[in-house]
Amino acid sequence: MKSLKSITDIRISDEYLLPYLTRNADTLLVNEWQQMNDKGYLDNFKIAGMNTFGFYRGTPDADACVHDWARTALVVIGRKETGESAKTALNHYLEEYIHLVTAAQEESGYLYTYRQICEPSGKWENLYGEREWLCMGAFIETAVTHYRVTGKKELLNGAEKCADMFLSEFGQTEDSRTAAFSRMERALFLLGETLKNERFTCTAGRLLERRTVQKAPGIRFLRENARMRKAEKEIKKKQLKLLNREYPVLLPRAEILPEDKKRNRFSTWKEVITGEAFQMKPGKSVLDKPHGCAENYMALLRAYLSAPGPDSETLSALEKQWNEIILHYAYITGGIGANALTGSFGKADELPTDTSFASPEAAYEMLAFSADLYRKTGRLFYLDFCEWIFFNLILASVNTDKDRFFSRNLHESHGGFGRKENPFHMAAPVAVSAALALFPELMLFTDDENDIYIDQYSAMEAVCENPKLSVSVKTFENDSFRSEITVTKQSDEDVTLFLRIPGWAMGYRIALNGKELDSMPNIRFGDSDTVPHYFNGNRFPVPLTGKGTFTIVTDFPKIVRNHYRPRTKKNKSDDELFAVSRGKFLYCAEEADNRHCRFEELNLNAMTDFQTEKSYDFFSSLIIDAKDIDGNRVRLIPFHLWNNRGDGKMKIWLKNKTKEEK
Repeated sequence: MKSLKSITDIRISDEYLLPYLTRNADTLLVNEWQQMNDKGYLDNFKIAGMNTFGFYRGTPDADACVHDWARTALVVIGRKETGESAKTALNHYLEEYIHLVTAAQEESGYLYTYRQICEPSGKWENLYGEREWLCMGAFIETAVTHYRVTGKKELLNGAEKCADMFLSEFGQTEDSRTAAFSRMERALFLLGETLKNERFTCTAGRLLERRTVQKAPGIRFLRENARMRKAEKEIKKKQLKLLNREYPVLLPRAEILPEDKKRNRFSTWKEVITGEAFQMKPGKSVLDKPHGCAENYMALLRAYLSAPGPDSETLSALEKQWNEIILHYAYITGGIGANALTGSFGKADELPTDTSFASPEAAYEMLAFSADLYRKTGRLFYLDFCEWIFFNLILASVNTDKDRFFSRNLHESHGGFGRKENPFHMAAPVAVSAALALFPELMLFTDDENDIYIDQYSAMEAVCENPKLSVSVKTFENDSFRSEITVTKQSDEDVTLFLRIPGWAMGYRIALNGKELDSMPNIRFGDSDTVPHYFNGNRFPVPLTGKGTFTIVTDFPKIVRNHYRPRTKKNKSDDELFAVSRGKFLYCAEEADNRHCRFEELNLNAMTDFQTEKSYDFFSSLIIDAKDIDGNRVRLIPFHLWNNRGDGKMKIWLKNKTKEEK
């Protein structure tokens, strides 16, 4: 297995991807900062550290949203395709962020504005219901990123003080406490690596060891959660009395997601009491089975992967968990999580299409976890999955015509969801911005032997320092996916250029300096018989000998592929359904295109002839036309573009019937 390192010195100019990256820098991140300001997230820091009068606003993990926003902005500012005006605006907000955080942090290093404002005397008392570990871990991660990007220590010093305070509270060997919501372990690994301090690294390792034997909180969680809600009610009373105005601290999930009120409430409370809705399982290791809040569980798996090494046994367990999630807890879009009330995994193969909770936060963590596994192992199906979830679920969250955001990534809609309003919680938009910032790092890699790996074929320019060479990729997309790669090499040292053969390509051609190469010598960096068949990419090695300029042309035909839904325990007819994809894009049927059909009973033959054409009226995307069993035209559009033409019905899974079966 090879361990790969991202090459980040690149400029992206792809006509499809670049608009999303540009919008992220100059619109989405700016809008997210303004929303956090409107929702009171920034005021919390002012109240905690500047003696400003006011009350806490937002959810208990509001701090983490602000920290994650700052970390994403730091990455985006460093990208070459980010414009100067966007950099200026983001730098201004980052300066304000640093001022707010340094003022709010206590002398001891403690930084969690919810507790600092609401109950200063009750620190560390409710590790199951609150987010102290989560928020302070997010702060440390942001401080490390700030230092690595800018070289300045103003945030890093505060992060070290925060970590020292944390170690004095939880670092003792005999201590057995853990938190339900945590990113502290991963943060301590990153901080220890940055400062070359083994104290932080060793403590993070001990915290992960505790999680392998921890018990479910059960009734204890309910008791502490009730006490927290009681305290919030007292705060609300004071707000109303003093200002005659209500500043909501928390809103019940039933108010946020009223359409999910009736869905399996008994099962939901059972998950809470047994601990399945959180980061723990009674008497079992957290690596035994995917469970709890999908976003937090994936963040915890990333913490195990951040440990030095990690050892082969841990890595094998993490890969096994990835396979388990893909096979039994992942939607066709790549999103994970089933229960809309708790955000938890639910039971195996419990994937409701109309109330799915494939949240952007969980999608980002799954994307980042898959990318980390790819870097550690070189197994290409992790990268195939990254491409799949990015171009479907992540892009589905970004509106095409506004700076608004869409977080209800359903797989079947009855017409009740739109892109008009921003979400209640800012974690979802910030997670999508983080995913948009992460994806360019998956374009180009190198290894210890100085070989180069081209893993995404967006139009880009890159300069690789060691060995001295430059790479330029231009793409042309129609019925096939064609790339022209130019490599200029300044040294005589031999280099092998490894080209990713995407899992969605059926047959391909590769030519070097006009001469077509034998298409047989594919290299698989590991494989798995358990992952879905559309995550099965290969490698093609192209040796580059001596100095000079090399031109490589790749041609990957895009096939229309049918994905048949596995039969679940609850629905015996699921094997009659199928979904359609073309290349890296999943498709769906939207009511706006198919009003002339009986949309609720849309019957197609999966073996029908699917015709593709480019629609310049519909965001310059390729659409698919087919015929239903009655001979009516059925139009399919890329899933990530649905609901951009007003509210309406949508479905990914189509009925597979012939005229005779009707």
